[in-house]
Amino acid sequence: MFDQTTHTEIFFWGSKNLQDDFYRRYGTSLHSSPHLEFCTQVNRELVERIKPKAIFFESLDSVKVLEKAFALKKVDSYPAGTRKIDEYLVDGKYRLLNFDHLSSGPPASLERTKVAEIVRRLVE
Repeated sequence: MFDQTTHTEIFFWGSKNLQDDFYRRYGTSLHSSPHLEFCTQVNRELVERIKPKAIFFESLDSVKVLEKAFALKKVDSYPAGTRKIDEYLVDGKYRLLNFDHLSSGPPASLERTKVAEIVRRLVE
């Protein structure tokens, strides 16, 4: 199953957080970064090359950034304990499953098993 999926990041260079540390490190906010256009293009090329069965995106809040760069249509939302998984169609072709970043620790990580179970069911 996972040879037919991909995980992506909005921005390819890490920082501790998207507010203060990001600004200190790059001199701009994420939304005004000159690198965002490059990252968007690389993501497009990645998705078009792989043609994945599903794309995993771990940030319910940051989906707004994706909406500026890609045509997203929300298809459904699935409860996963106290978390949720939102399903989108990207550019009318690719399925995107969006959920909280689960490796960051509690409370999101407490639902890791439930989220994984639902994601597996959705992509099988």
